[in-house]
Amino acid sequence: MELVKNPQMQKMVKKHVLVVGAGGTIKEKEKEISSFLEREQPITIGINKMTEFVTPHYHLWTNRQRYRDLGSCIKKESVLMFKGSWSKKIISKHYKGKYVPVHYVDHKGVPFGYEDGVVKGYFRTAGNLAIMIAHVMNASKISIIGMDGFTLHSTQDLGKGKNQHCYGKGYTDDAT
Repeated sequence: MELVKNPQMQKMVKKHVLVVGAGGTIKEKEKEISSFLEREQPITIGINKMTEFVTPHYHLWTNRQRYRDLGSCIKKESVLMFKGSWSKKIISKHYKGKYVPVHYVDHKGVPFGYEDGVVKGYFRTAGNLAIMIAHVMNASKISIIGMDGFTLHSTQDLGKGKNQHCYGKGYTDDAT
């Protein structure tokens, strides 16, 4: 079923959507984020393992390695969104319920858009794709937290307890 016509996706339409990345700032700014969530009451799209801070309305997974290693964090209250090309075998490692397949093209030079059920653009991360999904779903406002991007820590610092992810592991490029 096409993304915009999927009944599971309708909570986002004309609502404030908050994309919640798994960056270390969600741990550092937990009090401020909690206050923001209480005040704004946004619909949330979570990326990877951020569920110890927020149980997202939607939880997006596009990276098989991260899903394999971190997918046990899924909360049953969330609507799961998986990369449209993933097999049920991959998904069933951590999840056996209904989910929303997200079909997308992710290449440099592809204009951003949505056509024939496919989200198009150059996203590079699930967080960027989540922003586009919120846009495609006609969110009235899109806010972002925890998308810390590339770390300013060196590879040596990352081994000494410094980290760019809230779950204590870093798969992202270092400062170099």
